[in-house]
Amino acid sequence: MMAVLIYFYSNSNARQPEWTESIAVGSEGFVRGVLQKLEVRAKGRKVKKGDDHYELREPSVAYHVHFTPENELLSIGNRFYWNEPPEQSSG
Repeated sequence: MMAVLIYFYSNSNARQPEWTESIAVGSEGFVRGVLQKLEVRAKGRKVKKGDDHYELREPSVAYHVHFTPENELLSIGNRFYWNEPPEQSSG
């Protein structure tokens, strides 16, 4: 609870990953309780200790891992070079 109060009263507009990238943030008991309630859906999620709190996080996976094979062929002919002048029509 203290971490929540510090966050709201801190005049900081900066994005804080512990709040924006976590499923649950708080005491160890609270975070482990959320993990337990997720049951099967909690597979792969990790409890991470922060400075004065605990976080329940999803495993981090690179975005392109899932999409590169499907979209690789799309990018082969999909290029436009900005430093070249446009082709002039002869008509």
